[in-house]
Amino acid sequence: MGSGASNATAYPSQAGAMASPGTRSGTSQDLGDPMAEEDALYQAHREELLEMLKGGQAKLQPRSEGGVGLLNQGATCYMNSLLQSLFNIPEFRVAVYQFEHDAELHGEPSRCIPLQLQRLFAELQLSQASACSTKELTAACGFSGRDAMEQHDVQELCRVLFDALERSSSLLSEVIRDLYSGQMTNYTRCKEDRDKVYESRRPASYMDLQVPIQDCKTLEEALRNFTEPTLLSGDNQWLCEELGEKVDALSGTSIDTVPKILCLQLLRFVFDLQTMRRKKLSDLLAIPLELDLSFWGGGTYELSAVCLHSGTAHGGHYHAFLRDPEGVWKDANDQRVQILGARQCETLFPKSDDGRSVLHSSDAYFLLYRKCGMNADWSAQEVPVPERLSAPILEENQRLLQLQRVYRLHRKLTEVKVFAPKAVQLLLQRFAAQQLQGLCEIPDSVELSVSFTTLDPRPATIRQKALKALARVDAEWVKTLNLPACEAARLRHFDTLRGIAQKPLEDTFSGGLVHLVPDVGVEAILGDLVLLVHWDQAQPTLSVEQVAAFQLQVKQDAVGERKDLEPEVPSFFSNGLMESCPIRSREEPTLTSNPDEVPDLFAEMPRCPDEEPGERRAASTLGELRASAAQRWRLPREATVLVALTGMQAGHELLDDMATLQQCGLSPDDVVCVELRPEKGDPRAKKLYEEKRNTSRMFFNHPDRPEISEEFPAVALSKDSSLAELKAGMHRRRRRKPVSLQSEADD
Repeated sequence: MGSGASNATAYPSQAGAMASPGTRSGTSQDLGDPMAEEDALYQAHREELLEMLKGGQAKLQPRSEGGVGLLNQGATCYMNSLLQSLFNIPEFRVAVYQFEHDAELHGEPSRCIPLQLQRLFAELQLSQASACSTKELTAACGFSGRDAMEQHDVQELCRVLFDALERSSSLLSEVIRDLYSGQMTNYTRCKEDRDKVYESRRPASYMDLQVPIQDCKTLEEALRNFTEPTLLSGDNQWLCEELGEKVDALSGTSIDTVPKILCLQLLRFVFDLQTMRRKKLSDLLAIPLELDLSFWGGGTYELSAVCLHSGTAHGGHYHAFLRDPEGVWKDANDQRVQILGARQCETLFPKSDDGRSVLHSSDAYFLLYRKCGMNADWSAQEVPVPERLSAPILEENQRLLQLQRVYRLHRKLTEVKVFAPKAVQLLLQRFAAQQLQGLCEIPDSVELSVSFTTLDPRPATIRQKALKALARVDAEWVKTLNLPACEAARLRHFDTLRGIAQKPLEDTFSGGLVHLVPDVGVEAILGDLVLLVHWDQAQPTLSVEQVAAFQLQVKQDAVGERKDLEPEVPSFFSNGLMESCPIRSREEPTLTSNPDEVPDLFAEMPRCPDEEPGERRAASTLGELRASAAQRWRLPREATVLVALTGMQAGHELLDDMATLQQCGLSPDDVVCVELRPEKGDPRAKKLYEEKRNTSRMFFNHPDRPEISEEFPAVALSKDSSLAELKAGMHRRRRRKPVSLQSEADD
């Protein structure tokens, strides 16, 4: 299933069972049951939901309070921050909405930048999705897939976008010039006082100002430095054509008019002449929320948006802080747009010494200042959207709201798998093989299961749906099941890795792994286990009959008397499936069927009432493990050999029957091999471990041909071998007597 869906696993039984009182409850099919209505809604829209999930979850997440975000196509965060900043200016948005596409003038809709921009703005304003895509806009701009993966400069994009809009529409050109264009003059003036002012002036318009910030503490300082003239003298004197000679002069820029929306690019990326590389200036700059440009004759401006770049000169990430016309600050970070709270604003925009709020930032890069007094006729969300743009979005919203509800149900969905009883043993078999790590082959995974999904978390509903799913399957393993017995089954959590059933489910279920079995025979697979493997062949394999789990447990009655708890009915793990045989006397701990009282197998046993205060019962002993293994595979106990294959004692035979499992060096999930003692020599499991795990294979070269490292067959020796044994093995491979090396044999 899709992301967010939880998993469940269920196992039916072949044996009968007793139903526990109170386990049945109403199902999701009851009349008027809200869960039944939710299930019907989910099933009706499931295919449509899964199809939409292929494109991501953005449209299935509800619109946030801060607004709609923009999906990042790979490295388009710079575009997202600029588009959100431009969308935040109502006057510009209104102008974009006024554009009308004409196929004869503007070509295909998919290639028309103003049309795709106004559709995107309409989605940002009206959509109920958490984020929308910019692919249609980038396609109209001619972006390729590679372009979307390369980060560009946000100021360059602003220039290119404005230029494209101006070329597409005279109306947009007029509005852009009115909002963003200012006038300045570049001049060069003779420094000496003469009867006449000799100067050269060249007026120009600007859409943004590129402001150097190196060695500046505040934005005002950087702006004043921007218009500070430069002295041209010495070899750099100005050639005055009127005077016909070179003279000292002042060269600079004067700002004649300031636009309604002032765009400032802070020159953080500079070329370092010492390293001959591009670098980023990360000095803090105080950026006021209200900027007094009276020294330029521009009045007071308020910060409307700031695009920030975090990273280096070679790459990074863009996001934007936005202030809407109502004064609410937001953080637009790709598909996430969130409103900044009062405390966040106090932290971001502290008061300066003169009482003004400022942004101290080492990442602020592109600023948009809006002239105070530009009282828009609309708030940020009240900008009128033409019906030709709003109608399809509002219609899509109805569909999205429905699918978002279905998606919320989808995230609560539980996928249940009903496995064949044999699958439990197969899981244990694979787990044992994985623990052995190469001593034997890991058996292939066999999928013997039936799957279904449910929204109803009640165990009774899961049980009934499991029975219906089994009844619909025509498989051999299903035909052997006792379905009436499964109807009274009890649900349990299940560990699919170790094949271990765990505690029963409560009346409600919030997702997880489930084991569907009658409430019998479960004691054999609860708690920490020692895995036993029995190899009766020269070549070890792990068949289903050759793996078992060992566990012993203590149970005390109300008066403290110790009792053996035998299963009330035969274990459902029949045919040799993972059984554990109780072999203790009535005074000894044994198996328990109560899943809520399962202490650690390797912990000390609790003291019995008839014991002295200082005495403690020992944990399970190696002798008990040997007896249980012998009974399981019908072996003579005296001839039963136990060899640890994992853990601290791996490769060693376990001999002390009086020692506890912990004293023998065994831990939970360790694997112990069970076999008959051979007539002579070491047990086969010990030899196998020595061959597979404790053997080094070493190649060697001829003394006269050192460049050929594998001229002779490898020498296979135990890692515990001496140097003399290694040399002898090398000579045997060369089929020579150890003449020259014989004297070194004892080195």
